[in-house]
Amino acid sequence: PAPLEAANAAATLLPLAQAQRPDLAAAAQAVALHADALAMARRWRWLGEVEFGYEHEREAGGGSMRGPTLSLALPLFDQGQASIARADAALLAAEADADRVRLAARNEVTTGVGALRAVRGMLVRSRTALLPEREAVVARTQEEVNFMLKGVFDLLQAKQAEHDAWQQYLEQVRDYWIVRSELRAAVGGRLPDDDVPLQALASPVAPAEVPPAAREPANPAGTPAHEHHGAPR
Repeated sequence: PAPLEAANAAATLLPLAQAQRPDLAAAAQAVALHADALAMARRWRWLGEVEFGYEHEREAGGGSMRGPTLSLALPLFDQGQASIARADAALLAAEADADRVRLAARNEVTTGVGALRAVRGMLVRSRTALLPEREAVVARTQEEVNFMLKGVFDLLQAKQAEHDAWQQYLEQVRDYWIVRSELRAAVGGRLPDDDVPLQALASPVAPAEVPPAAREPANPAGTPAHEHHGAPR
C-alpha cells in the first residue's frame, strides 16, 4: 500500500508507549513490590524473631503439663537495620531499572518517528520530483531520436535511468513500512492512524512503446537495406 499522509508525532506516541509496553508495566510493578517490602520491613522492625510451639512436660508425681509456648526476641541491638537496608537497596535498583526502561522506550519512539519522517520525505521527493524528471527525459530523448538527433542507445540509457528511479522509489516504500512496523513495536501496540484505510500504491509507468518512426524499418526479402548518409544501417 501507499504510505499514509498523516505523520505521527512523538508527543502523541510516548503516552501510548507508557500505557501499552509490557516492559514498562513490569518495571513499574517491580518498583511497587519493592516499595511494599520496604514498608513492611520498617513497620515490623521492632518485632524480633517470634516462635510459637507446644510442649508436654511430665512431673515427678506422675502428672503432666501441656500448653503452648511463645518465644519473643527483644530487639535491643538488632532493630532490623540490615533488612531495611536490603529492602531500600532493592527499591533503588528497581527504580533505576524502571528509569532505564523508560529512557530506552522514549529513545526508541523518538528515533522511530524521526526515521519514519525521513523515509517518507525521501519517497515523496522521489514521487513528485525524481520520477517526473526521468519520465520527461525519456520523452525528450524519444523526440530527439525521432528527429535523428540522438541514437537508440541514448533512449535505452534514459529508459534505464527511469527504471532505476522507479526501483529506488519502490525500495523507499518498502523501507517506509519496515520502519513503521519497528515504530509500532516501540510503541507496544497499534498506532493512532492504523485504522486509516490504505490506498493502493500507484503502479510504475509502463515502458512506453517506441513510435514507429524510431523503429528499425522492416527489410522484406529482396528489398535492399536502407542506407543513411551512404552507410548501411
